[in-house]
Formats: sequence, structure tokens, C-alpha cells
Amino acid sequence: KIVFLDRDTLSPQTRLRTPGFDHELVCHGRTSAAAVASRIADADIVLVNKVRLDAQSIAAAPRLKFIAVAATGTDNID
Repeated sequence: KIVFLDRDTLSPQTRLRTPGFDHELVCHGRTSAAAVASRIADADIVLVNKVRLDAQSIAAAPRLKFIAVAATGTDNID
């Protein structure tokens, strides 16, 4: 399962490439800090642009294998 937490922070013209493996993609326009942990709880991959991923949310996502950042910089990820 791939979860994009803040798709609306990218231009609508920005096209996401489809991974070459079986997956479920869930895109959220925006995600509040309070909703992060529940939205990534069963994710294998998380995509973020501006959303903060704190250590507690990451630790509470046991299947999480990969975090992809759709920006420059990683200061929003513990």
C-alpha cells in the first residue's frame, strides 16, 4: 500500500509514475498532523511533500519500508 499524504501540494499537472509492481495507491489532498499516524498505519510506502512525519507516527507504522519525499529537503521527517 502506497499512501501520498499531501498530493494537493503539488501542481495538478505533475504526473506520478505508476510503480512497476502490484500496489494500492491512496492519495490524500492534505493531511493534518492529527491524521498522519492513522493514515500511514498500514502503509508500506509513504509519499510526502510538506507533511511532518514524526518518530511516533513512523514507529506506529510496522509495515513501513520506504518514505519518498516529493520536495527538496528532509527536515519534515524524524
